[in-house]
Amino acid sequence: MTESTKQSAEELARRERVAAQRIDMSGYRAPLWGGAVAIAASWFLPYTGHLTGLDIALITQRSIDYGISTPERVFVWLCALGPVALTLISYLRKSTQLAQIAWVLSGISMFFSIFAIWMRQTRDQGSGVGVGLILAALAVLFVVYGLYNVVTMRSDEQEEIAELRRKEIYVDPVAQEQREKFGAKNSQLADDRGPIDDRRSRRKR
Repeated sequence: MTESTKQSAEELARRERVAAQRIDMSGYRAPLWGGAVAIAASWFLPYTGHLTGLDIALITQRSIDYGISTPERVFVWLCALGPVALTLISYLRKSTQLAQIAWVLSGISMFFSIFAIWMRQTRDQGSGVGVGLILAALAVLFVVYGLYNVVTMRSDEQEEIAELRRKEIYVDPVAQEQREKFGAKNSQLADDRGPIDDRRSRRKR
């Protein structure tokens, strides 16, 4: 591999690394921002009885009296960290790494929402599942959907680099030399055979 070919390959690799570090999430603005805002709004709504999401997150005495379980608290904390905080930060900074972490935490939050709803329905304390808990659980689904799409899709720049690799924009001199030798060999074999008598085939036409 020549020096110029090596530099071209390194440049494409560098561009690919840089492009992978930044992500465009504007195409899924609605589920990401809408879900995050809905989760934040749910904290001020009743999760069960008159108990709000803030009571659960802050471990107030009232939440203790309602018999809030650990999965219910973990769900609220995870929602604040993944679907809200990290999702909005990664959107503003266009950070692929933060978006991936937010996606993982949001997925875990989604499963904890199931546990929280189930445990709230099986406990005697409180008044069942409140509107705040339902809103938060649904909003997490939207955030997970949006994050899944943005972390698995490829940007226009990544598609461009992939296309350059497919077209082999930089030429491998070894492969080029092999192709030239193969072509020269075929040409020599054709010359050695001499002219081809095709009179019989022409009479059939």
